[in-house]
Amino acid sequence: MIRINLLEVREERRRVAMRNLAIASGLMLLVTIGFVYTWHASLVGDVDYARDRIRKEQAQIEQLDKIVSEVEDAKGKKAGLESKLKLIRSLEGNRAEIVDLLLALSEVLSEEIWLNDLKINERNITAKAQAVDMQTIGLMVRRLKEDDRFTSPRTGGISADSKGVVKFELSMQFNAPQAVEMDAEPAGNQPGGQR
Repeated sequence: MIRINLLEVREERRRVAMRNLAIASGLMLLVTIGFVYTWHASLVGDVDYARDRIRKEQAQIEQLDKIVSEVEDAKGKKAGLESKLKLIRSLEGNRAEIVDLLLALSEVLSEEIWLNDLKINERNITAKAQAVDMQTIGLMVRRLKEDDRFTSPRTGGISADSKGVVKFELSMQFNAPQAVEMDAEPAGNQPGGQR
């Protein structure tokens, strides 16, 4: 029987198969490395994009925080201005009444009486005053009682110093007139009047 040595053919086939396996494995490794590199590059790009978005959003948040703080400051200033405006409006409303009160008080007080401290709380008036003598205080109280613009005039805390000046406290209520009548112009300013 003839013996054929197929060992060499098998060996050649085995080498070709090993070479093909090595080439296929290398190609698979290259494809895998390419895929992993592409996937990694994509993830790095996504992370960079996300970081960039976060930086932009943080910058926007900081800008909005500044705007919010400015708005809060503006609200505080607005509230302060509104309270001042309310006070001014209330003072404007009371201005005519206070002027009437001071005018009426100046008409009643004589030159021998000085007001050192005057407090007005709504229609209640309290004052610390000085007079040259007790008789001047009595005349002033009588004038206040006769004047229908003032009610309940009271004096208290009367004391005299070494120079004879009498210090006292005065309290009363003011009845504001409903309508203030303006005096006619003086004769010197009217047409045809004497000058």
